[in-house]
Amino acid sequence: MTAHMKVYTPEEVSEILSVSKNMVYELIGNNELYAKKVGRVYRVPAAAIDYFTHDLSYHDLVIKVSKIKRSLDIPASV
Repeated sequence: MTAHMKVYTPEEVSEILSVSKNMVYELIGNNELYAKKVGRVYRVPAAAIDYFTHDLSYHDLVIKVSKIKRSLDIPASV
C-alpha cells in the first residue's frame, strides 16, 4: 500500500502563505521553496511548506518576503 503525500498547487500555497502566486513562483525559482514540476505544472509537497516556515516567526516570514519583493522590484503592497 502506497501512502499519499499531500501536495498543493502554487495557487494554494499562495493562500497558505498569504503571498501572491507570482511570489510563490519566485520562491520556487530561487530554490527557497521545493516544488516538483509534473508536466507543465508545479506541485509543492506539504512538507516543503512546513520546512519553509519551520522556526520562522510571522515577523521573520514578513521580513523574508519583503526582502525578496525588494530584490525583484515588486511594490510592497502586493
